[in-house]
Amino acid sequence: MSELLISPVQRLLEIKETNPITLFLESLERDGLLEKDPVIICRHCDETLTRPELVAVINDNTHHFFTNPSGMGFEVICFESADGCVISGKPTDFFTWFPGFYWQYAYCRGCAHHIGWYYSHPEKQGFFGLVAEHLLGLENI
Repeated sequence: MSELLISPVQRLLEIKETNPITLFLESLERDGLLEKDPVIICRHCDETLTRPELVAVINDNTHHFFTNPSGMGFEVICFESADGCVISGKPTDFFTWFPGFYWQYAYCRGCAHHIGWYYSHPEKQGFFGLVAEHLLGLENI
């Protein structure tokens, strides 16, 4: 008779194993579609752009505020890499915000929105300067 009785713990495990939400989340995780680590995403389309641990210190800071020749101001956050960005345009040093670095436009891979710039240098590691107002997930940095 004791074999017929199920302990509360066993019952909870059975429910967990057959719960549609649990099964769905497990399938997303198994397929690599469930983000567990914090990410920085595009505010416009939710595309993953980069990760908080890739924030880069450039000129003694990770955050910078710059104004372009048209007078538009940008809060820029620097990242070592941003796999969710597509780089476009010929590298130029015209009005560069980082002396010695050339810049190119960086667009979101998901929606093609201008998201910032990629900075390259002939002798140093390149980096991305992404516009803070176009990013979500900044509470993680």
